[in-house]
Amino acid sequence: MAAQAPGKGRKAPVGAGGASRARGKKPSRADVPRIGSATSSASQNRGGAPARLGGQRPTPRRAQQHVNRRRYGYPTVSERLAKSSRRMGPGKSRVIGSKIQHNASLGYISRGRRGSRRRAARAGAIKAVPYALGVVAVVLALWGVGTLVQNGLTPPAILAGGGDAAAPATALGRGLARGIAVPPDQASLRAQAPDAVVLGAGSATASGEGRVSFSAVGDNIANANLLELADAAAGDVGDDQYDFNAFYDGIRDAVQSYDISFINQETTLGGPDRYGYNGYPSFNTPDSMADAIAAAGWDVVSINSNHTYDTGEPAVQHSHGVWAGKADALIAIGSFASAEERARVRMVERNGVRIAFLAYSYGQNGYDQEDLPNDYYAVPYVKETMQQEVARAHEVADAVVVYMHWGTEYDHAPDEAQRAWAQELADAGVDVVVGSHAHVIQPMEWLEGAGGKTLVVYGLGDVWSGYHDKPECVLSGMMSCDFVRLDADAAKEAGRKVSVENVVWHPLIEHWQDGVDTVYQLSDYTEEQARSNELLAGLDDPYAWMQDLTRQVIGEDFAIDM
Repeated sequence: MAAQAPGKGRKAPVGAGGASRARGKKPSRADVPRIGSATSSASQNRGGAPARLGGQRPTPRRAQQHVNRRRYGYPTVSERLAKSSRRMGPGKSRVIGSKIQHNASLGYISRGRRGSRRRAARAGAIKAVPYALGVVAVVLALWGVGTLVQNGLTPPAILAGGGDAAAPATALGRGLARGIAVPPDQASLRAQAPDAVVLGAGSATASGEGRVSFSAVGDNIANANLLELADAAAGDVGDDQYDFNAFYDGIRDAVQSYDISFINQETTLGGPDRYGYNGYPSFNTPDSMADAIAAAGWDVVSINSNHTYDTGEPAVQHSHGVWAGKADALIAIGSFASAEERARVRMVERNGVRIAFLAYSYGQNGYDQEDLPNDYYAVPYVKETMQQEVARAHEVADAVVVYMHWGTEYDHAPDEAQRAWAQELADAGVDVVVGSHAHVIQPMEWLEGAGGKTLVVYGLGDVWSGYHDKPECVLSGMMSCDFVRLDADAAKEAGRKVSVENVVWHPLIEHWQDGVDTVYQLSDYTEEQARSNELLAGLDDPYAWMQDLTRQVIGEDFAIDM
Protein backbone atom coordinates (compact mmCIF):
# COMPACT_ATOMS: atom_id res chain seq x y z
CA MET A 1 0.00 0.00 0.00
CA ALA A 2 1.42 3.44 -0.99
CA ALA A 3 2.07 5.87 1.84
CA GLN A 4 -0.18 8.95 1.93
CA ALA A 5 1.62 12.13 0.93
CA PRO A 6 2.32 14.48 3.84
CA GLY A 7 -0.44 17.01 4.24
CA LYS A 8 -2.82 15.22 1.87
CA GLY A 9 -6.42 16.09 2.57
CA ARG A 10 -5.74 19.11 4.77
CA LYS A 11 -7.67 22.36 4.25
CA ALA A 12 -5.76 25.45 3.15
CA PRO A 13 -5.48 28.12 5.85
CA VAL A 14 -7.92 30.96 5.69
CA GLY A 15 -6.09 34.03 4.42
CA ALA A 16 -6.33 36.87 1.97
CA GLY A 17 -8.25 34.71 -0.47
CA GLY A 18 -11.53 35.11 1.45
CA ALA A 19 -14.40 32.63 1.82
CA SER A 20 -13.64 30.68 -1.32
CA ARG A 21 -10.25 29.70 0.08
CA ALA A 22 -11.69 28.80 3.43
CA ARG A 23 -13.77 26.19 1.62
CA GLY A 24 -10.57 24.82 -0.03
CA LYS A 25 -11.40 26.24 -3.50
CA LYS A 26 -8.70 27.42 -5.81
CA PRO A 27 -8.81 31.25 -6.03
CA SER A 28 -9.79 32.70 -9.35
CA ARG A 29 -7.73 35.32 -11.09
CA ALA A 30 -10.28 37.91 -9.96
CA ASP A 31 -9.50 37.09 -6.33
CA VAL A 32 -5.84 37.99 -6.82
CA PRO A 33 -5.14 41.72 -6.27
CA ARG A 34 -3.64 43.27 -9.37
CA ILE A 35 -0.27 44.89 -8.86
CA GLY A 36 -0.73 48.63 -9.18
CA SER A 37 -4.45 48.55 -8.35
CA ALA A 38 -5.90 50.37 -5.39
CA THR A 39 -6.19 47.22 -3.39
CA SER A 40 -2.70 46.22 -4.34
CA SER A 41 -1.24 49.60 -3.45
CA ALA A 42 -2.82 49.58 -0.03
CA SER A 43 -1.57 46.10 0.60
CA GLN A 44 1.89 46.93 -0.63
CA ASN A 45 2.05 50.07 1.49
CA ARG A 46 1.08 48.07 4.56
CA GLY A 47 3.61 45.39 3.77
CA GLY A 48 6.30 47.79 2.75
CA ALA A 49 7.27 45.68 -0.26
CA PRO A 50 7.66 47.23 -3.70
CA ALA A 51 4.99 46.56 -6.27
CA ARG A 52 7.48 45.67 -8.96
CA LEU A 53 10.80 43.80 -9.03
CA GLY A 54 13.52 45.02 -11.37
CA GLY A 55 11.11 47.33 -13.14
CA GLN A 56 9.02 44.45 -14.57
CA ARG A 57 5.31 43.91 -14.14
CA PRO A 58 4.81 40.60 -12.26
CA THR A 59 3.00 37.80 -14.00
CA PRO A 60 -0.17 36.43 -12.37
CA ARG A 61 1.92 33.59 -10.89
CA ARG A 62 4.34 36.11 -9.36
CA ALA A 63 1.40 38.12 -8.10
CA GLN A 64 0.02 35.04 -6.39
CA GLN A 65 3.39 34.46 -4.76
CA HIS A 66 3.23 37.95 -3.27
CA VAL A 67 -0.21 37.11 -1.89
CA ASN A 68 1.16 33.92 -0.39
CA ARG A 69 3.96 35.89 1.21
CA ARG A 70 1.47 38.18 2.87
CA ARG A 71 -0.56 35.19 4.07
CA TYR A 72 2.24 33.12 5.55
CA GLY A 73 4.74 35.85 6.47
CA TYR A 74 7.65 34.46 4.42
CA PRO A 75 8.44 33.70 0.76
CA THR A 76 7.28 30.41 -0.71
CA VAL A 77 9.85 27.79 -1.69
CA SER A 78 8.97 28.14 -5.36
CA GLU A 79 9.36 31.93 -5.13
CA ARG A 80 12.79 31.72 -3.57
CA LEU A 81 14.00 29.01 -5.98
CA ALA A 82 12.74 31.02 -8.96
CA LYS A 83 14.94 34.00 -8.16
CA SER A 84 18.29 34.33 -9.78
CA SER A 85 21.29 36.54 -9.23
CA ARG A 86 20.61 38.18 -12.60
CA ARG A 87 17.11 39.22 -11.66
CA MET A 88 17.94 40.20 -8.11
CA GLY A 89 20.89 42.26 -9.16
CA PRO A 90 24.42 42.27 -7.80
CA GLY A 91 24.95 42.21 -4.09
CA LYS A 92 21.43 41.18 -3.19
CA SER A 93 20.48 38.01 -1.37
CA ARG A 94 18.55 35.17 -2.98
CA VAL A 95 16.39 34.82 0.12
CA ILE A 96 14.63 37.27 2.38
CA GLY A 97 15.71 37.38 6.00
CA SER A 98 18.83 36.08 7.67
CA LYS A 99 17.48 32.55 8.23
CA ILE A 100 14.16 31.15 7.03
CA GLN A 101 12.26 28.07 8.16
CA HIS A 102 10.19 26.75 5.27
CA ASN A 103 8.96 23.33 4.14
CA ALA A 104 9.73 20.79 6.89
CA SER A 105 11.33 18.37 4.46
CA LEU A 106 13.90 21.00 3.49
CA GLY A 107 14.78 22.22 6.99
CA TYR A 108 16.65 25.51 7.48
CA ILE A 109 18.37 27.36 4.69
CA SER A 110 20.97 30.01 5.41
CA ARG A 111 21.11 33.33 3.68
CA GLY A 112 23.24 33.73 0.59
CA ARG A 113 24.10 32.01 -2.66
CA ARG A 114 25.64 28.99 -1.04
CA GLY A 115 22.49 28.24 0.95
CA SER A 116 20.34 28.79 -2.11
CA ARG A 117 22.32 26.30 -4.15
CA ARG A 118 22.16 23.79 -1.35
CA ARG A 119 18.42 24.32 -1.12
CA ALA A 120 17.96 23.86 -4.85
CA ALA A 121 20.04 20.67 -4.79
CA ARG A 122 17.94 19.23 -1.98
CA ALA A 123 14.72 20.08 -3.76
CA GLY A 124 15.97 18.36 -6.92
CA ALA A 125 16.98 15.30 -4.95
CA ILE A 126 13.54 15.06 -3.38
CA LYS A 127 11.87 15.26 -6.78
CA ALA A 128 14.10 12.43 -8.02
CA VAL A 129 13.17 10.04 -5.18
CA PRO A 130 9.97 8.60 -6.80
CA TYR A 131 11.84 7.92 -10.03
CA ALA A 132 14.66 6.20 -8.15
CA LEU A 133 12.18 4.02 -6.25
CA GLY A 134 10.53 3.06 -9.52
CA VAL A 135 13.86 1.98 -10.99
CA VAL A 136 14.62 -0.10 -7.88
CA ALA A 137 11.22 -1.82 -8.11
CA VAL A 138 11.76 -2.72 -11.77
CA VAL A 139 15.25 -4.06 -11.05
CA LEU A 140 13.97 -6.24 -8.19
CA ALA A 141 11.12 -7.56 -10.35
CA LEU A 142 13.49 -8.48 -13.17
CA TRP A 143 15.93 -10.00 -10.67
CA GLY A 144 13.13 -12.13 -9.19
CA VAL A 145 11.95 -13.41 -12.56
CA GLY A 146 15.57 -14.08 -13.50
CA THR A 147 15.95 -16.16 -10.34
CA LEU A 148 12.92 -18.24 -11.30
CA VAL A 149 14.47 -18.86 -14.70
CA GLN A 150 17.76 -19.81 -13.05
CA ASN A 151 15.80 -22.27 -10.91
CA GLY A 152 14.48 -23.95 -14.03
CA LEU A 153 11.04 -22.28 -14.17
CA THR A 154 10.75 -20.62 -17.56
CA PRO A 155 8.50 -17.60 -18.21
CA PRO A 156 5.91 -19.76 -20.05
CA ALA A 157 5.83 -22.04 -17.01
CA ILE A 158 5.28 -19.00 -14.79
CA LEU A 159 2.29 -17.98 -16.88
CA ALA A 160 0.95 -21.51 -17.12
CA GLY A 161 1.34 -22.11 -13.40
CA GLY A 162 1.38 -25.88 -13.80
CA GLY A 163 -2.41 -26.04 -13.81
CA ASP A 164 -2.84 -24.21 -10.51
CA ALA A 165 -4.71 -20.92 -10.79
CA ALA A 166 -2.75 -19.43 -7.89
CA ALA A 167 0.60 -20.70 -9.12
CA PRO A 168 1.63 -17.70 -11.30
CA ALA A 169 1.31 -15.23 -8.44
CA THR A 170 2.92 -17.66 -6.01
CA ALA A 171 5.79 -18.42 -8.36
CA LEU A 172 6.39 -14.75 -9.13
CA GLY A 173 6.23 -13.85 -5.44
CA ARG A 174 8.67 -16.59 -4.61
CA GLY A 175 10.93 -15.42 -7.42
CA LEU A 176 10.89 -11.85 -6.14
CA ALA A 177 11.71 -13.03 -2.63
CA ARG A 178 14.55 -15.18 -3.90
CA GLY A 179 15.77 -12.37 -6.13
CA ILE A 180 16.01 -10.02 -3.18
CA ALA A 181 17.75 -12.70 -1.13
CA VAL A 182 20.32 -13.64 -3.77
CA PRO A 183 23.77 -12.71 -2.48
CA PRO A 184 26.11 -10.61 -4.63
CA ASP A 185 28.20 -13.61 -5.66
CA GLN A 186 25.24 -14.89 -7.70
CA ALA A 187 26.42 -12.44 -10.35
CA SER A 188 29.68 -14.37 -10.70
CA LEU A 189 27.74 -17.64 -10.87
CA ARG A 190 25.64 -16.37 -13.74
CA ALA A 191 28.73 -15.09 -15.49
CA GLN A 192 30.45 -18.47 -15.18
CA ALA A 193 27.40 -20.62 -15.94
CA PRO A 194 24.54 -18.48 -17.29
CA ASP A 195 22.41 -21.57 -17.99
CA ALA A 196 22.82 -23.11 -14.53
CA VAL A 197 19.68 -24.24 -12.71
CA VAL A 198 19.87 -23.20 -9.05
CA LEU A 199 17.24 -24.25 -6.54
CA GLY A 200 17.07 -22.17 -3.36
CA ALA A 201 19.54 -19.45 -4.34
CA GLY A 202 20.23 -17.27 -1.33
CA SER A 203 18.24 -19.47 1.07
CA ALA A 204 19.27 -19.95 4.68
CA THR A 205 18.48 -22.66 7.25
CA ALA A 206 19.15 -23.33 10.89
CA SER A 207 22.36 -25.18 9.98
CA GLY A 208 24.11 -21.83 9.66
CA GLU A 209 26.30 -20.17 7.08
CA GLY A 210 28.71 -22.49 5.29
CA ARG A 211 27.08 -25.74 6.43
CA VAL A 212 24.47 -27.93 4.71
CA SER A 213 22.82 -31.10 6.01
CA PHE A 214 22.06 -33.73 3.36
CA SER A 215 20.17 -37.03 3.17
CA ALA A 216 19.63 -39.60 0.43
CA VAL A 217 17.32 -42.59 0.02
CA GLY A 218 17.16 -45.23 -2.70
CA ASP A 219 14.64 -46.51 -5.24
CA ASN A 220 10.98 -45.49 -5.21
CA ILE A 221 9.19 -48.31 -7.05
CA ALA A 222 5.43 -48.23 -7.70
CA ASN A 223 4.58 -51.92 -8.02
CA ALA A 224 1.05 -53.00 -8.98
CA ASN A 225 -0.03 -53.75 -5.38
CA LEU A 226 1.01 -50.25 -4.31
CA LEU A 227 -0.91 -48.71 -7.21
CA GLU A 228 -4.02 -50.41 -5.85
CA LEU A 229 -3.50 -48.82 -2.43
CA ALA A 230 -2.91 -45.39 -3.96
CA ASP A 231 -6.03 -45.78 -6.12
CA ALA A 232 -8.17 -46.55 -3.07
CA ALA A 233 -6.59 -43.70 -1.08
CA ALA A 234 -7.68 -41.16 -3.72
CA GLY A 235 -11.39 -42.06 -3.61
CA ASP A 236 -13.32 -44.35 -5.93
CA VAL A 237 -11.35 -47.34 -7.18
CA GLY A 238 -10.79 -47.30 -10.91
CA ASP A 239 -11.23 -43.55 -11.41
CA ASP A 240 -7.59 -43.04 -12.46
CA GLN A 241 -6.96 -40.90 -9.37
CA TYR A 242 -4.01 -41.88 -7.15
CA ASP A 243 -2.81 -40.52 -3.82
CA PHE A 244 0.68 -41.58 -2.71
CA ASN A 245 1.13 -39.18 0.21
CA ALA A 246 0.39 -41.62 3.05
CA PHE A 247 3.26 -43.91 2.03
CA TYR A 248 5.78 -41.32 3.27
CA ASP A 249 4.06 -40.20 6.46
CA GLY A 250 6.45 -42.25 8.60
CA ILE A 251 9.58 -40.50 7.30
CA ARG A 252 8.17 -37.13 6.23
CA ASP A 253 9.53 -35.26 9.25
CA ALA A 254 12.95 -36.87 8.87
CA VAL A 255 13.18 -35.98 5.17
CA GLN A 256 12.19 -32.38 5.81
CA SER A 257 14.66 -32.01 8.67
CA TYR A 258 17.59 -31.93 6.21
CA ASP A 259 18.60 -28.91 4.18
CA ILE A 260 18.76 -31.00 0.99
CA SER A 261 17.17 -34.44 0.47
CA PHE A 262 17.55 -36.84 -2.47
CA ILE A 263 15.47 -39.74 -3.83
CA ASN A 264 15.61 -41.92 -6.93
CA GLN A 265 12.30 -42.30 -8.79
CA GLU A 266 12.85 -45.71 -10.35
CA THR A 267 9.65 -45.81 -12.40
CA THR A 268 8.71 -43.35 -15.14
CA LEU A 269 5.72 -41.03 -14.96
CA GLY A 270 4.57 -41.74 -18.51
CA GLY A 271 0.91 -40.69 -18.53
CA PRO A 272 -2.19 -42.90 -19.08
CA ASP A 273 -2.80 -42.33 -22.77
CA ARG A 274 -0.88 -45.22 -24.35
CA TYR A 275 -0.43 -48.01 -21.82
CA GLY A 276 -2.31 -47.18 -18.65
CA TYR A 277 -0.67 -47.40 -15.25
CA ASN A 278 1.38 -50.55 -14.64
CA GLY A 279 3.73 -52.23 -12.22
CA TYR A 280 6.44 -54.77 -12.99
CA PRO A 281 7.88 -55.48 -15.54
CA SER A 282 7.04 -52.39 -17.66
CA PHE A 283 6.35 -49.69 -15.11
CA ASN A 284 4.18 -46.64 -15.70
CA THR A 285 3.48 -44.52 -12.61
CA PRO A 286 0.76 -41.85 -12.22
CA ASP A 287 1.74 -38.19 -12.35
CA SER A 288 0.54 -37.63 -8.79
CA MET A 289 3.69 -39.39 -7.61
CA ALA A 290 5.52 -36.12 -8.31
CA ASP A 291 3.09 -34.31 -6.01
CA ALA A 292 3.76 -36.78 -3.19
CA ILE A 293 7.55 -36.56 -3.57
CA ALA A 294 7.51 -32.77 -3.52
CA ALA A 295 5.13 -32.72 -0.55
CA ALA A 296 7.31 -35.16 1.40
CA GLY A 297 10.20 -32.72 1.13
CA TRP A 298 12.64 -34.20 -1.36
CA ASP A 299 14.61 -31.50 -3.18
CA VAL A 300 16.46 -33.59 -5.77
CA VAL A 301 14.99 -36.54 -7.66
CA SER A 302 16.82 -38.72 -10.15
CA ILE A 303 14.55 -39.97 -12.96
CA ASN A 304 17.24 -42.09 -14.60
CA SER A 305 17.10 -45.87 -14.18
CA ASN A 306 17.06 -49.05 -16.25
CA HIS A 307 13.25 -48.60 -16.49
CA THR A 308 13.30 -45.13 -18.11
CA TYR A 309 12.22 -46.47 -21.53
CA ASP A 310 9.67 -49.01 -20.21
CA THR A 311 6.77 -47.40 -22.08
CA GLY A 312 8.67 -45.66 -24.87
CA GLU A 313 9.87 -42.22 -25.86
CA PRO A 314 6.47 -40.43 -25.52
CA ALA A 315 6.37 -41.57 -21.89
CA VAL A 316 9.82 -40.08 -21.29
CA GLN A 317 8.70 -36.80 -22.84
CA HIS A 318 5.55 -36.78 -20.73
CA SER A 319 7.66 -37.34 -17.63
CA HIS A 320 9.78 -34.30 -18.43
CA GLY A 321 6.66 -32.14 -18.53
CA VAL A 322 5.46 -33.43 -15.16
CA TRP A 323 8.75 -32.77 -13.39
CA ALA A 324 9.14 -29.37 -15.07
CA GLY A 325 5.89 -28.42 -13.36
CA LYS A 326 7.63 -29.00 -10.01
CA ALA A 327 10.68 -26.90 -10.87
CA ASP A 328 9.99 -24.39 -8.11
CA ALA A 329 10.07 -27.15 -5.48
CA LEU A 330 12.71 -29.65 -6.67
CA ILE A 331 15.31 -30.47 -9.30
CA ALA A 332 15.02 -33.52 -11.56
CA ILE A 333 18.29 -35.00 -12.84
CA GLY A 334 19.46 -37.84 -15.08
CA SER A 335 16.86 -37.52 -17.87
CA PHE A 336 16.46 -34.40 -19.99
CA ALA A 337 14.43 -33.08 -22.92
CA SER A 338 17.47 -32.09 -24.99
CA ALA A 339 21.25 -32.07 -25.11
CA GLU A 340 21.17 -28.39 -24.15
CA GLU A 341 19.16 -29.19 -21.03
CA ARG A 342 21.59 -31.94 -20.08
CA ALA A 343 24.47 -29.46 -20.36
CA ARG A 344 22.97 -27.12 -17.73
CA VAL A 345 24.60 -27.50 -14.31
CA ARG A 346 21.94 -28.27 -11.70
CA MET A 347 22.57 -27.16 -8.13
CA VAL A 348 20.86 -26.61 -4.80
CA GLU A 349 22.09 -23.73 -2.67
CA ARG A 350 21.64 -23.52 1.08
CA ASN A 351 23.50 -21.27 3.54
CA GLY A 352 25.84 -20.04 0.83
CA VAL A 353 26.96 -23.56 -0.14
CA ARG A 354 26.19 -24.84 -3.65
CA ILE A 355 25.83 -28.58 -4.23
CA ALA A 356 25.72 -29.79 -7.85
CA PHE A 357 23.99 -33.05 -8.80
CA LEU A 358 24.54 -35.53 -11.64
CA ALA A 359 23.03 -38.97 -12.35
CA TYR A 360 24.05 -41.93 -14.53
CA SER A 361 22.64 -45.39 -15.23
CA TYR A 362 24.50 -48.58 -16.13
CA GLY A 363 22.06 -49.20 -19.00
CA GLN A 364 18.49 -49.76 -20.21
CA ASN A 365 16.70 -53.10 -20.07
CA GLY A 366 17.06 -54.90 -23.40
CA TYR A 367 18.70 -52.00 -25.24
CA ASP A 368 22.26 -51.18 -26.22
CA GLN A 369 23.09 -47.49 -26.16
CA GLU A 370 23.35 -47.37 -29.97
CA ASP A 371 19.75 -48.60 -30.16
CA LEU A 372 18.48 -45.65 -28.12
CA PRO A 373 17.49 -42.31 -29.66
CA ASN A 374 19.99 -40.20 -27.68
CA ASP A 375 22.13 -40.00 -24.56
CA TYR A 376 20.02 -37.47 -22.66
CA TYR A 377 16.62 -39.17 -22.22
CA ALA A 378 18.48 -41.59 -19.95
CA VAL A 379 22.07 -40.52 -19.27
CA PRO A 380 24.49 -43.50 -19.52
CA TYR A 381 27.71 -43.80 -17.58
CA VAL A 382 30.65 -42.92 -19.86
CA LYS A 383 33.89 -42.19 -18.03
CA GLU A 384 35.17 -39.38 -20.27
CA THR A 385 31.81 -37.59 -20.40
CA MET A 386 31.40 -37.94 -16.64
CA GLN A 387 34.80 -36.34 -16.09
CA GLN A 388 33.86 -33.37 -18.25
CA GLU A 389 30.53 -32.87 -16.51
CA VAL A 390 32.03 -33.12 -13.03
CA ALA A 391 34.72 -30.59 -13.95
CA ARG A 392 32.12 -28.20 -15.33
CA ALA A 393 30.03 -28.56 -12.17
CA HIS A 394 33.03 -27.88 -9.93
CA GLU A 395 33.61 -24.56 -11.70
CA VAL A 396 30.44 -23.14 -10.13
CA ALA A 397 29.65 -25.49 -7.21
CA ASP A 398 31.29 -26.11 -3.86
CA ALA A 399 30.60 -29.86 -3.98
CA VAL A 400 29.39 -32.45 -6.49
CA VAL A 401 27.09 -35.38 -5.67
CA VAL A 402 26.66 -38.14 -8.26
CA TYR A 403 23.84 -40.67 -8.22
CA MET A 404 24.68 -44.06 -9.78
CA HIS A 405 22.08 -46.61 -10.86
CA TRP A 406 24.26 -49.72 -10.73
CA GLY A 407 25.02 -53.05 -9.07
CA THR A 408 23.92 -56.69 -9.15
CA GLU A 409 20.32 -57.20 -8.07
CA TYR A 410 19.77 -58.79 -4.63
CA ASP A 411 23.52 -58.84 -3.91
CA HIS A 412 24.71 -56.96 -0.81
CA ALA A 413 28.31 -56.83 -2.07
CA PRO A 414 29.38 -54.24 -4.68
CA ASP A 415 30.39 -55.86 -7.97
CA GLU A 416 33.57 -55.18 -9.94
CA ALA A 417 31.95 -52.55 -12.16
CA GLN A 418 30.70 -50.63 -9.14
CA ARG A 419 34.12 -50.57 -7.53
CA ALA A 420 35.86 -49.54 -10.75
CA TRP A 421 33.38 -46.75 -11.47
CA ALA A 422 33.49 -45.58 -7.85
CA GLN A 423 37.24 -45.07 -8.13
CA GLU A 424 36.83 -43.22 -11.42
CA LEU A 425 34.30 -40.92 -9.80
CA ALA A 426 36.63 -40.30 -6.86
CA ASP A 427 39.50 -39.56 -9.23
CA ALA A 428 37.28 -37.04 -11.02
CA GLY A 429 36.80 -35.15 -7.74
CA VAL A 430 33.24 -36.17 -6.85
CA ASP A 431 32.55 -35.47 -3.17
CA VAL A 432 29.76 -38.01 -2.56
CA VAL A 433 28.51 -40.95 -4.63
CA VAL A 434 25.11 -42.45 -3.78
CA GLY A 435 23.82 -45.56 -5.51
CA SER A 436 20.93 -47.97 -5.78
CA HIS A 437 19.35 -50.56 -8.12
CA ALA A 438 20.27 -53.81 -6.35
CA HIS A 439 17.01 -53.62 -4.27
CA VAL A 440 19.03 -54.41 -1.13
CA ILE A 441 21.40 -52.39 1.01
CA GLN A 442 25.12 -52.30 0.22
CA PRO A 443 28.06 -50.90 2.20
CA MET A 444 29.65 -47.44 2.39
CA GLU A 445 33.34 -46.57 2.21
CA TRP A 446 35.81 -43.71 1.78
CA LEU A 447 37.94 -43.69 -1.37
CA GLU A 448 41.05 -41.63 -1.95
CA GLY A 449 40.59 -39.68 -5.15
CA ALA A 450 42.20 -36.80 -6.98
CA GLY A 451 42.91 -34.20 -4.34
CA GLY A 452 40.84 -35.67 -1.52
CA LYS A 453 38.47 -38.27 -0.12
CA THR A 454 35.17 -39.36 -1.65
CA LEU A 455 32.29 -40.93 0.28
CA VAL A 456 30.75 -43.82 -1.67
CA VAL A 457 27.36 -45.26 -0.69
CA TYR A 458 27.07 -48.31 -2.94
CA GLY A 459 23.45 -49.25 -2.31
CA LEU A 460 20.59 -47.57 -0.43
CA GLY A 461 18.05 -50.27 -1.32
CA ASP A 462 14.37 -49.72 -2.13
CA VAL A 463 12.83 -47.03 0.02
CA TRP A 464 9.38 -48.18 -1.16
CA SER A 465 8.50 -51.21 -3.27
CA GLY A 466 5.86 -53.38 -1.52
CA TYR A 467 7.59 -56.76 -1.96
CA HIS A 468 5.71 -59.33 0.13
CA ASP A 469 8.05 -62.23 -0.46
CA LYS A 470 11.46 -60.48 -0.21
CA PRO A 471 12.10 -59.08 3.30
CA GLU A 472 15.58 -57.89 2.31
CA CYS A 473 13.96 -55.58 -0.27
CA VAL A 474 11.85 -53.69 2.28
CA LEU A 475 14.82 -52.94 4.54
CA SER A 476 16.62 -49.91 3.09
CA GLY A 477 18.70 -47.01 4.29
CA MET A 478 18.86 -43.23 4.51
CA MET A 479 22.38 -41.84 4.47
CA SER A 480 22.90 -38.43 6.03
CA CYS A 481 25.94 -36.16 6.24
CA ASP A 482 26.98 -32.52 6.48
CA PHE A 483 28.78 -30.49 3.83
CA VAL A 484 31.00 -27.91 5.53
CA ARG A 485 32.66 -25.23 3.43
CA LEU A 486 36.39 -24.90 4.09
CA ASP A 487 38.41 -21.72 4.21
CA ALA A 488 41.05 -21.16 1.54
CA ASP A 489 43.94 -22.73 3.44
CA ALA A 490 41.98 -25.79 4.56
CA ALA A 491 40.52 -26.25 1.07
CA LYS A 492 43.98 -26.19 -0.46
CA GLU A 493 45.21 -28.79 2.00
CA ALA A 494 42.15 -31.04 1.59
CA GLY A 495 41.99 -30.70 -2.19
CA ARG A 496 38.24 -29.98 -1.93
CA LYS A 497 36.11 -26.92 -1.22
CA VAL A 498 34.09 -28.74 1.45
CA SER A 499 34.53 -31.46 3.99
CA VAL A 500 31.97 -34.25 4.35
CA GLU A 501 31.26 -34.80 8.03
CA ASN A 502 28.87 -36.58 10.43
CA VAL A 503 28.09 -39.49 8.13
CA VAL A 504 25.26 -41.61 9.54
CA TRP A 505 23.30 -44.61 8.22
CA HIS A 506 19.63 -44.64 9.20
CA PRO A 507 17.89 -48.00 8.56
CA LEU A 508 14.42 -47.69 7.02
CA ILE A 509 11.67 -50.30 7.00
CA GLU A 510 8.55 -50.43 4.83
CA HIS A 511 5.60 -51.44 7.00
CA TRP A 512 2.44 -53.08 5.60
CA GLN A 513 -0.42 -53.92 7.90
CA ASP A 514 -4.15 -54.38 7.17
CA GLY A 515 -3.90 -52.77 3.75
CA VAL A 516 -1.95 -49.72 4.93
CA ASP A 517 1.64 -49.19 3.83
CA THR A 518 4.21 -46.62 4.94
CA VAL A 519 7.94 -46.27 5.64
CA TYR A 520 9.56 -45.73 9.06
CA GLN A 521 13.01 -45.11 10.43
CA LEU A 522 14.10 -48.11 12.45
CA SER A 523 14.90 -45.74 15.32
CA ASP A 524 11.16 -44.89 15.46
CA TYR A 525 10.03 -48.50 14.99
CA THR A 526 9.08 -51.01 17.69
CA GLU A 527 9.39 -54.74 18.07
CA GLU A 528 5.60 -54.99 18.18
CA GLN A 529 5.32 -53.25 14.82
CA ALA A 530 7.97 -55.52 13.37
CA ARG A 531 6.00 -58.63 14.41
CA SER A 532 2.82 -57.28 12.78
CA ASN A 533 4.52 -56.21 9.54
CA GLU A 534 3.12 -58.45 6.79
CA LEU A 535 6.18 -57.81 4.63
CA LEU A 536 8.37 -59.52 7.27
CA ALA A 537 6.10 -62.52 7.79
CA GLY A 538 7.99 -65.78 8.31
CA LEU A 539 10.92 -64.25 10.20
CA ASP A 540 11.29 -65.53 13.77
CA ASP A 541 12.52 -62.22 15.17
CA PRO A 542 12.09 -59.57 12.46
CA TYR A 543 13.30 -56.68 14.64
CA ALA A 544 16.59 -58.37 15.55
CA TRP A 545 16.97 -59.52 11.93
CA MET A 546 16.84 -55.91 10.67
CA GLN A 547 19.44 -54.78 13.19
CA ASP A 548 21.79 -57.70 12.51
CA LEU A 549 21.63 -57.36 8.71
CA THR A 550 22.25 -53.61 8.88
CA ARG A 551 25.34 -54.06 11.06
CA GLN A 552 26.62 -56.87 8.86
CA VAL A 553 26.39 -54.83 5.65
CA ILE A 554 27.29 -51.34 6.85
CA GLY A 555 30.02 -52.45 9.25
CA GLU A 556 31.62 -50.56 12.10
CA ASP A 557 33.28 -47.69 10.23
CA PHE A 558 30.13 -45.55 10.16
CA ALA A 559 27.57 -44.54 12.77
CA ILE A 560 24.24 -46.39 12.55
CA ASP A 561 21.11 -44.79 13.99
CA MET A 562 18.96 -47.63 15.37
